[in-house]
Amino acid sequence: MTYFGRRTVPILHADRHEAGGLDEIDLTGLSGGIDHGGLSGLSDDDHPQYHTDSRGDARYPGIFKGYSNYIQGYAYESIIAGTWAGFATSNQILGYYWYNNSGNQNDEIEYEIFAEAGVKTFSLLGTKQTDAGIITVYLDGTSIGTIDQYAGSAEWNNIFTLSPTVVDTKIHSLKLKAATKNGSSSAYYIYITGARIY
Repeated sequence: MTYFGRRTVPILHADRHEAGGLDEIDLTGLSGGIDHGGLSGLSDDDHPQYHTDSRGDARYPGIFKGYSNYIQGYAYESIIAGTWAGFATSNQILGYYWYNNSGNQNDEIEYEIFAEAGVKTFSLLGTKQTDAGIITVYLDGTSIGTIDQYAGSAEWNNIFTLSPTVVDTKIHSLKLKAATKNGSSSAYYIYITGARIY
């Protein structure tokens, strides 16, 4: 390998992989710098030891720019319809649930959640109540199923599951909508402590 410059940097490291970075490399006698793609056997992205966003995302898919495959009920992206609030209770794990205190049909809330491609399990931690609705769950705008939270008496720490096919590895839009209810339920409340896709 040919070396040059004060730091004995390999010749193939043109521009030091830094924007405008020629401060410590002497390119005397070399015109126009060096393009990795112009070197035999090398492409412009031939150095796996250097960071790129795509390389990092592929290597650490579960840590996707600060997002997780788990969300808590209060950590919503947007409220689409209705009013929503937290309710503290020692009956529920984590000591609370998040719910639509308006209790109306079509109340809806949106989250952002990371999921990898494939057949996955969606699980929602919530409660069953006498006034609960049936949640329609949407992933990227497509319904992946419904969750009926109605019960004849209160039940705590229920885990509801669905089995969606996730198309892409990315951050997804997750929407929960109180679209319908059990005929015996008195309202359309939905109760969320947390959810995940795995």
